[in-house]
Amino acid sequence: MAKQLGKSVEELEDREDNLEEPPTFPDLALHIWAAFLELHNGRTYNMSGPNPISYDTIYFWCHMMGIELTPWEIGVIKDLDNIYIRAMGEENG
Repeated sequence: MAKQLGKSVEELEDREDNLEEPPTFPDLALHIWAAFLELHNGRTYNMSGPNPISYDTIYFWCHMMGIELTPWEIGVIKDLDNIYIRAMGEENG
């Protein structure tokens, strides 16, 4: 991460300790994050916790919203979902 941002690890750690301004989300990926959040809001749950967002759900959501996502964008949404599911499992486990 430090290499990508062109800053040393120490600079990044200092910034985390003293956040005067929140980190910004890359504009390039904002639409993917927004899609994930909308899909997440319609998520179903079971006794063990959240169910993953299915490809069927993504497909029908895109169809209803008139949105076309590339396979790469869908992959990112699924990756975000997997991170969320894992985090919830660790939190509850």
